[in-house]
Amino acid sequence: MSVGVCIINGNGIALAADSAGTINYASANKMFYNSMNKVFNLSNKNMLGAITYGGTTVHNVSIEAILKKFKEHIDNRDESIDDIFNIVKIFEQFLSLNKVYFMFDKSENVVCESLISNLVKEWGGKINDCFNSSTEEEIKEKIESVLDQFNDTINNALKISGYDNKEYIRKNYNTLTTTLIKSTCPKFMHYEEYLNIFLENIYEYFNLSLINETNNNVGLLFAGFDNKSIFPKFIHINILNFIGEKLKYTMINSGEAHGNYAVIVPLAQPEVMRTFYYEISEKYLDSIPGLIASEIDKKMNELKTSIPEDVFNQIKIKLDNIGLNVKSSIMKKSREESFEPFINNIVNLRVPELAFLSESLVNITSLKRQYSIDGFQQTVGGPTDVATICQGEGFIWIKRKHYFDKDKNIQYLNKIKI
Repeated sequence: MSVGVCIINGNGIALAADSAGTINYASANKMFYNSMNKVFNLSNKNMLGAITYGGTTVHNVSIEAILKKFKEHIDNRDESIDDIFNIVKIFEQFLSLNKVYFMFDKSENVVCESLISNLVKEWGGKINDCFNSSTEEEIKEKIESVLDQFNDTINNALKISGYDNKEYIRKNYNTLTTTLIKSTCPKFMHYEEYLNIFLENIYEYFNLSLINETNNNVGLLFAGFDNKSIFPKFIHINILNFIGEKLKYTMINSGEAHGNYAVIVPLAQPEVMRTFYYEISEKYLDSIPGLIASEIDKKMNELKTSIPEDVFNQIKIKLDNIGLNVKSSIMKKSREESFEPFINNIVNLRVPELAFLSESLVNITSLKRQYSIDGFQQTVGGPTDVATICQGEGFIWIKRKHYFDKDKNIQYLNKIKI
């Protein structure tokens, strides 16, 4: 895990992130280290930066290596970035052009074959059991029931908005899927109508938000200036996978700092930062309705024998939503008296103050995680990298760690021309 933050107003952008990383081993052991790079300058020609957090790889390739290569791609383009909000599409095109270089094609085969195999084993096994029935009519009824269950599973699952890769899976994995079905339930091959429905469901499954993808998603925030506006913009996504030519991701939020606009975008572990500027913990705020309901129930049970049942029920109904109302009132008070004055002040901050604030928000999270025995120890830590982006100066490193002595590596400084 990790922590990062992007603060943006009309004057510019501040990006900050810690350096902690975790490797989880199959044995349930973990290794912690404090040398990850999570803040990136994405161009020498454009005013563009990024923060990454969460998962560290896309198809076994580190997101750090991908973003460094992406920087070359951006600077080799004939045209500059016309709109930051188009950067995800440019990133997708870059991944497609370099999928062989990154060996995504080989990793993709493993991922797709594994998912298809699991689906055929699970649902094909259920269909195979249908052939234990004595009559053809019963067999068809049971197959239809299994297919209905499979279809309901897909319809009730979360789909990725704007993402449809079914035709690619059909084109490239139809032979594999058919072979697996034939091996698992050979009799099913004679029921072409039902077989086609089964195949369609398997292909559609790739458009769903899958647990193994969401558990290892890569958080990625792009921020910078473009040719379309004088004001800075950001776009924040979660990368789930890359299959074929398409990036599978979910949009989290985006914004442009025009007018009296400022926003703090906390990344990965936002609760400490939010407690700082809302002056109340979300965890404890969420517990208020339940605690109030529990206390009301205790008092009502004491009164139950002393008042008529109809009066008791009326009082109980009146008090049912009091916990949610109290929570809503506290949230409103916190927003009006704490958060809004804080964010309204950020609107006017100059870029150096944005950098200081972003570093401080990362550091207080790191401090909390260092000394709290809450299960998140060591998930934040190490040096805090800080950068700013503004008109004129472009991308500027305020603080940046190096794993080597810069004075002994002049060729590096000459190469990056800083």
